[in-house]
Amino acid sequence: MSVQQEKRGSGALRQLAIGVLGATAILILVRVASETDWSREMITALMRSSLVTGLLGFPLLFGVQVWLCAKARTPIQLGISFLATILFSVGLVSLVVPTLNWLSGSMIAPNAPGDDRGELIAFLGQYFLAVYWRLVAIMGPLFVAFNWRWFAGRLEPPATQMAAANSEQSDAGQRLDAVEAEPATEESAEDWLIGKLDMPKRGQLWAISSELHYLRIYTEVADDLVLMRLSDAVERLSASDGIQIHRSHWVARVGIHDVVKGDSGLGVELHNGVRLPVSRSNTAAVKAFVQDG
Repeated sequence: MSVQQEKRGSGALRQLAIGVLGATAILILVRVASETDWSREMITALMRSSLVTGLLGFPLLFGVQVWLCAKARTPIQLGISFLATILFSVGLVSLVVPTLNWLSGSMIAPNAPGDDRGELIAFLGQYFLAVYWRLVAIMGPLFVAFNWRWFAGRLEPPATQMAAANSEQSDAGQRLDAVEAEPATEESAEDWLIGKLDMPKRGQLWAISSELHYLRIYTEVADDLVLMRLSDAVERLSASDGIQIHRSHWVARVGIHDVVKGDSGLGVELHNGVRLPVSRSNTAAVKAFVQDG
């Protein structure tokens, strides 16, 4: 397994944990807040039912979305895959969760079936749609809220942009995989990044900033957006004379006009007047970087 695959795997597990725990907590709060019977038995049963729903349902939605996301190339396709995930997976949840709650004695519906299996089957057949749409209305928005940004960051560049990158590599007489296999030098890394801009906007690299799943590239001439992750660009620029000042910003030494202090903390001002924030954890490193220059 490659290092990139290991990073993606660990990132997926971390996102899964965040989504499941966060969405399940909100699910419990919503169901408790909407309950009128605040007896100890009812709240206990409701908590157990919500835990079963969240800890089973949200991982199921996440797993199906990971599979569908591999086919998505645009935000619209990603939105369709989210909708398909919710509509399909919640159907399974609507069957499995009531069954588990019935087995554990946590079913809290006023017309809950008794101990007979036939009563459970009759209950599922009669109330499936009611349970289904209720879970769609609750779990759907929670799943989108906690996971959209992470999945959006995994979208691949459009085919036209990929073709342009391949064309540039072909003009240089090298294949894309050969370039990635060799460590990038300062000049080649910056040229590779600047080469993604339109010709009138190309110039000396000053800084890059993350904006959702796009990357804003600042040059001495102009700035523009390209579809790319900041982490990928920073990795290619590891040998360049620059520093990551914030989780969303990287600046080159030649682009720094001044280091300024404002109400919100330290910031780096570029020659074009743009100010980029410096995170507290990077403040000492940025000061040392500027002094060394």
